[in-house]
Amino acid sequence: MPSFLASESAVLMFSLPDILTRFFTPGQIRSKCAFSPWEGTPITVPDPEFDFGALLKQRLDNELALEELDMFYPFDSQSPLTTPPSSPKTWPQSADRDDTPEFLCLPPLDNASPSDYASTMAQPSASRTPLSHSKHQSKNNRKRKCELANAHKSAFNYEVLPRVRLKHTHASDPIKTDFETQSAPHALTAYVGICEESWKQHHTLDELVGPKFGFTHCQWLGRKVVPVTDKEGRVIAIMAGHPDDPNWDSVHMEAAERLNILGKQCTFTKDQKMHCRGRFGALSIGISFGGGQMHPQNLHNNKTNSAILNSLLSCIAFIQLAGFALSSFVTWALTLFQYYALHFIFACATFNFEPWMLCYRHTDSGNLPFGWCAITALGKFDYCRGGHLVLWDLKLVIDFPPGSTILIPSTILRHSNTAIGKYEHCYSFTQYTPGGLFHWVDYGVRTSEAYWSSLDSHSTVDAERLKENRWRLGLDMFSTLEQLHAM
Repeated sequence: MPSFLASESAVLMFSLPDILTRFFTPGQIRSKCAFSPWEGTPITVPDPEFDFGALLKQRLDNELALEELDMFYPFDSQSPLTTPPSSPKTWPQSADRDDTPEFLCLPPLDNASPSDYASTMAQPSASRTPLSHSKHQSKNNRKRKCELANAHKSAFNYEVLPRVRLKHTHASDPIKTDFETQSAPHALTAYVGICEESWKQHHTLDELVGPKFGFTHCQWLGRKVVPVTDKEGRVIAIMAGHPDDPNWDSVHMEAAERLNILGKQCTFTKDQKMHCRGRFGALSIGISFGGGQMHPQNLHNNKTNSAILNSLLSCIAFIQLAGFALSSFVTWALTLFQYYALHFIFACATFNFEPWMLCYRHTDSGNLPFGWCAITALGKFDYCRGGHLVLWDLKLVIDFPPGSTILIPSTILRHSNTAIGKYEHCYSFTQYTPGGLFHWVDYGVRTSEAYWSSLDSHSTVDAERLKENRWRLGLDMFSTLEQLHAM
C-alpha cells in the first residue's frame, strides 16, 4: 500500500469515533430512542468452572458431526442400504445366537423355547479433533457442491448396485403366503382404505400359534432382509431388518433413549392417549390432507410437543433410521417408490412414547392402500417372548428385534403386536404418507370436488376409467421376485 494511503487510513481510523459522535448521541439509536448505555457493574459468571473456550470447542465438534451427516445422501447409488457415520459399537452380539439361522418360520403349535435375552451397556464415543479454519471451509465448500449435485438427482435415475442385488434381492429366501392382494378392501378411488372397528383385545404368542388361530411363528434375528410375497408372487412386505453396521446398536439405543426422556415432557390429549390403535401416548408430525381439509396442512401440535417432535426429527439417530427405511423401500419397490417421489415420500411420522406400547388389531385406513408404512421397533425387550408384529391376514407372528424395520401395506393388512415383559421397554417409530396427498397431487393440487367439476364430458370419461383401473395400476407397482432377479 502506498505510504500516503496508509497515512490517510491511519488518520481516518483514529478520527472515526469523533466523526460518529457528530451524527449519533451515545445511548440513542438513529430514531433518538434511548437504550441501555451499557453502564453499571459487569456480570460475572457465577460458575468458577465455566470455560467458554471448551464450550465453543464442543459446539464446533457437534457442527462437524452434523456436517458428516449432511453429506450423506440416502439415494446415492454408491451406498444403498447403508448408514451415515455413527458412534462406536456398543451392544455385542450374543454368543448363543451367532450360529442361529437368520429367520425360521415355525408351523402352528411349535413349542420351541426362546433363547435367553442379552443386555449390555453402551460404550462412550471416541473424541473428535476439530478441523482448522481452512479445512473447515473446504469441507463446507464440498458440502455445498454435494448439495447442488444431489438437487439434480432424481429418484427415477436410481439404480441398485449389482452387489446389493446379489446380497439382498437375489439371495433372499422369501416367506410365501396365499394372501390375495387384489381382493383386499379399499376405497373406490384406491387412494385410501376402508375404516373398520379395531379389535380391542390382546393375544399372547402361545395363543396365536395355538389351535385357536393357527398362526405361523417367524423367528427372525433382523440381520438379513426377508421379503413376504402374496399368492401372485408380489413382494407386499419387507422384513428389512437393519444395516450391516457394527455401530447400529448405538443408533437405535439413542433413539429409544430420546423417546424415553422426551416422552415424559410431552402432554397428551385424551384422543392421543386412547385411540383405535391402543392405549398409549403417540404424537404425529408432518403433512396431512383429508377429513374435510381444503388443502394439505401441517399436523397440529401444541408448542411444547412441536418443539419435542422437531428435536426428534433433527436427531441423528432418527435420521439414520429414516434413511435406512427409505433405502430399503427403493431397493425392493422401485416403481412404487417413484410414484411416491412424484407426490410425498413419507410425509408423516408417528412417535409412540409409551414404554409398554401394545397395539390392538387395526388398519391405517387413511394411508395409500398399495403403499408401504415403515415400522421401526425400539427399546429394550426380549423379542423372542414379546413385541412380535402380528399380521392377521397373512397369519404370521414375526419376531421384531429392537432397531429393526419392517415395511408393510398397513392400510390393507390388519396388524397388531404382542405384550412385552413387565420391566421391559418397547417404543416404535413409524413413517407413512396419507392417501389424500396422492389424490391432491393427481388432481392438479386441488380438491376432488374442484377437480371433477373442472372436467368436460370427454375428460370425465377418461378420469372415470382411470379411477376404475387405479387399484390394478397400484398393484402393478409392487415388484415380484422374478422382476427383482432379472434386474
